[in-house]
Amino acid sequence: MSFRFPLQPVLRLRKSLEHLERQRLEIVTQQLAKLREESESLKKEQEAAAERLAKAMEEGLTSVELQYELACSQARERRQIALAKGIAALVQQRQSQIVAFRHARQKRQILDNLRNRQLEIYEQTEARREQQQLDDLFLIRLQTEQRR
Repeated sequence: MSFRFPLQPVLRLRKSLEHLERQRLEIVTQQLAKLREESESLKKEQEAAAERLAKAMEEGLTSVELQYELACSQARERRQIALAKGIAALVQQRQSQIVAFRHARQKRQILDNLRNRQLEIYEQTEARREQQQLDDLFLIRLQTEQRR
């Protein structure tokens, strides 16, 4: 008789839900990394533009060129603010996803532990049964030899 865990379908479901929560966490983490990378890139772009503007102002620059540079700078600032808001939202979403993942993992681990305990009990019972059979067989052989 082989071991059968009665809650195996529930355990499979819990494993599936844990996997799903882990995937969601990975997606949010990837999105967060992408936004942070974009923010860093934009900061470097802003610094480079400021250096170019400073050089251009030393060499002389028309008002149209200055207005264009200022408009570009404002657009980068607006993008930076939008990125900061997106990062903040993703950080919050990531925190709640971590909680959801931990909760799903905990539920799966509870069933895993229950299954492992039941398997251990089953194996002990089977070992005792086998030992009892061996003992019985030994006694039968011993009695058979004594009768001869």
